[in-house]
Amino acid sequence: MDRNDQDTSVKVAVRIRPQNAKEQVDMCRVCTFVTPGEPQVVLGRDKAFTYDYVFDTGTEQVQLYTSCVEKLVEGCFSGLNATVLAYGQTGSGKTYTMGTGFDVTVLPDEQGVVPRAVHHLFNGINSRIQDAIKEKRDPPQFDVSAQFLELYNEEIIDLFDPSRDTSNSKRLKIHETHEGVIYVDGAVVQSVKSESETLDALKRGALSRTVGSTNMNAQSSRSHAIFTISVSQKRPVLQSTDASDSAGSQDWETLTAKFHFVDLAGSERLKRTGATGERAKEGISINCGLVSICVHMYN
Repeated sequence: MDRNDQDTSVKVAVRIRPQNAKEQVDMCRVCTFVTPGEPQVVLGRDKAFTYDYVFDTGTEQVQLYTSCVEKLVEGCFSGLNATVLAYGQTGSGKTYTMGTGFDVTVLPDEQGVVPRAVHHLFNGINSRIQDAIKEKRDPPQFDVSAQFLELYNEEIIDLFDPSRDTSNSKRLKIHETHEGVIYVDGAVVQSVKSESETLDALKRGALSRTVGSTNMNAQSSRSHAIFTISVSQKRPVLQSTDASDSAGSQDWETLTAKFHFVDLAGSERLKRTGATGERAKEGISINCGLVSICVHMYN
């Protein structure tokens, strides 16, 4: 698709991370070059690839968020669904970019996509309520909830379910309603009232994700994770039934939107990870699970 087509609903951004300590010690060479002023990356001498966005090694977190995600969060207030999906091999920087590592040493400037989006969302809610109060209008009413699912070895696991590690754990399945809405039957949907409450829920679920060691990463995520924020907004609508009625009559409308944050498991060839046995089976399931992820996140 033409990257300049404004009607395109899918945008692709490529971020190039700096070399890590091991790569520097091994004296690895940087083989990428970003074309100045263009969203294009060149590999080696002559292989050029153009995307919607390209971020070089010096790109700051705020720049990436402002360019790619900020407008999507604003769209939630208009009832538009959106998905931010991080894809790449183990160690490519997905967790850092998404901001789901929850490292206590992370500075405010280093916060990733998810913490910034949650902050943006609740700031937007509070500002809309305050603006309505100042203008002496009935303020909009918001209901925000969160869901956190893990897809591991082609099984759906509810990271908010405390019984998931016991024999009483429910086996979750994807269903479709008569209206074509896709949902996961039996998954916990947790109501959240603030930015801190949302991030606390995300942290609890993230710490329960399945990880394992491979040759490429000592703490590689072995599952796909979908953190979904649902926003229901009930707001007043001015509808005048009489031209002479300057005040008009008031009605209410309800808008709903879902925002999916998808942190995929590391995607790479088995021979690079050195995986065998159960680790090898996980790697195969990681790719198979992409189909279920696509079905869920677009509904």
